Amino acid sequence: MKLETAGLHWRLDGNQVFLNHGSFGAVPLEVEQERRRWLDQLELDPVGFLVEQLPEALGQARSALAQFLGAAPAEAQGLAFVPSTTYGLNELISQWQLPEGSRVLLGMDAYNATANIVEFWAEQRGWQVLRAQWPLPLSCCSELLEAYRSELRKGVALWVIDHITSPTAMGQPLEQLIPMARAHGAAVIVDGAHGPGSLPIHLTSLAGLGLDAYVGNLHKWLCCPKGSAFLWVREALRQQLRPLVISHGANAPVGSEGRFRLEHDWLGTNDPSGYLCLPKALALLGLATPSDQEKQLKQRRQVLLPAREALLEALGSANAGALVPEGQVASMVAVELANCDPEVAYKYFRNAGIQIPVIPLRPHRKPERCFLRLSWFNYNTLSDLELLLKACSCLNLR
Repeated sequence: MKLETAGLHWRLDGNQVFLNHGSFGAVPLEVEQERRRWLDQLELDPVGFLVEQLPEALGQARSALAQFLGAAPAEAQGLAFVPSTTYGLNELISQWQLPEGSRVLLGMDAYNATANIVEFWAEQRGWQVLRAQWPLPLSCCSELLEAYRSELRKGVALWVIDHITSPTAMGQPLEQLIPMARAHGAAVIVDGAHGPGSLPIHLTSLAGLGLDAYVGNLHKWLCCPKGSAFLWVREALRQQLRPLVISHGANAPVGSEGRFRLEHDWLGTNDPSGYLCLPKALALLGLATPSDQEKQLKQRRQVLLPAREALLEALGSANAGALVPEGQVASMVAVELANCDPEVAYKYFRNAGIQIPVIPLRPHRKPERCFLRLSWFNYNTLSDLELLLKACSCLNLR
């Protein structure tokens, strides 16, 4: 790893190779210093900061977020900061109004926490959960589209889509999926845990296609401190959606333009510094607009696509081929590990000095297919990849 690169300095342990940025991200020292600056201001005058300065500071951070997301003023009104994608999805799904017997659609490789949220509320409300199934490896995007279309024909009321899937690292084509959902009468929530900073997001365009809500993390690919994410909802949902913590904003006039954001901006006395670091983090990463993200995506694919081929070769013929088409690769690639226990495999790589996840398709079920997921970020070098390939060529977990 190169812990000083492109003007950024990383605190990561130099005794291991970190190929797992996708799980929880990593914060450069420059962003840590920005957070310290905000915390110093807060503790210098806690009341003055939280009551007088914080609303304006959050507004500036939200403006930077809107520009990054390509959100026009009308869409920017629907942006709010939340502690995590998991929090935002809990808020959305727990309050989604669907009659008993309604069908909710997930992908076969939906993120485990997201699936748990849907399953929990389905049990409480009497909904039916459907899982679209497609072949893995996926040879072309049309196979994915047809798998979803087949389920939508059954009368789906709500579709929760992973922008980028966690176990299989597949970028999903929202520009095609959202109109498909609308054509079949389904509402759409996007779980964008891995989306921001990994795939370009043109929020105004997605809203125009019929997107209902998007939740994304700031702490992964945008390198903000842990506990920072955002929620966006279309205008019709803003007055009925309430945060999971009811506080001072709850008695703001119903229908007022700022109530949605006022309620979400104050969830009680918490640490807002993670959100406030966003403008600095975007500037340091060179990610002010969606076009900046397009450039970075191209650079990462130039490394990840040949890396995937090298991994498959190192693992040998017992493992499946490339899981997803090249056009659906973003900041991560995954390869299947055949006939292995994910916990044993993870420990094997840790003992080899490599931090990399081994993710089952659906945790807590055995036997289950599992996948080695490689993340690639600014501090990674080709020597990191060489160490991983060496470990894979020696891998024997039977």
